[in-house]
Amino acid sequence: LSHYWMAAGHLNPAISGSTEEDYRASITHRNQWSAVGLPFATSLLSADMPILRKRGNPNHFGIGVTILQSKAGSSNLKSMRGEIQLAWHQSIGLHNKLSTGFTTAYVQRSLNLDGLLWDSQYNGAGVDPNLPTGEAFLNESRGYPDAGIGILWSHVAYHKFTIGYAAKHFFQNQGFLDSKEDQLILKQVLHGEWSQEVENLEIRSNGMLQKQNA
Repeated sequence: LSHYWMAAGHLNPAISGSTEEDYRASITHRNQWSAVGLPFATSLLSADMPILRKRGNPNHFGIGVTILQSKAGSSNLKSMRGEIQLAWHQSIGLHNKLSTGFTTAYVQRSLNLDGLLWDSQYNGAGVDPNLPTGEAFLNESRGYPDAGIGILWSHVAYHKFTIGYAAKHFFQNQGFLDSKEDQLILKQVLHGEWSQEVENLEIRSNGMLQKQNA
């Protein structure tokens, strides 16, 4: 997901409900590699809002929801992720805020092999789709839960900046094409943003680092 700032709660659950507005929402869609067959398509819907926020009290909860779908290739390799984020925003002095968040998600992955052609179906003159594939794969669909946590520090004064950390995939079962359990490696994200208003113009810069390996 390249436009990560469009899905703040998906990036870090501690961001959920941090907006000064009553709510915020975004929709994104991206096609990749369209020149090499069916494109890799990613669609995302994200929304969040502050809750239990009282006038004169900067401390409040935030809640968010994200729906993310990815689909690729002729096999319709598809991943659907729905997650809910909950955050608490605690004011520290006049210009700083510390936020913590938790997210829980459900992931559904599926694979459809109908219509694919295999080398065992080559009859010497061409490919015959009526010949057996010789493959043991079956159309498959599996679902499993996921969870993550996050923390965010915000500073609002003449300059505005935030820095946050999030970790996901604490207990996701990643087994897909067989019954073997293979837990997905923990994903860690470090991100930050800086902004400043100059008359009627806002200058903004952001960045992100991700790590996910053994």
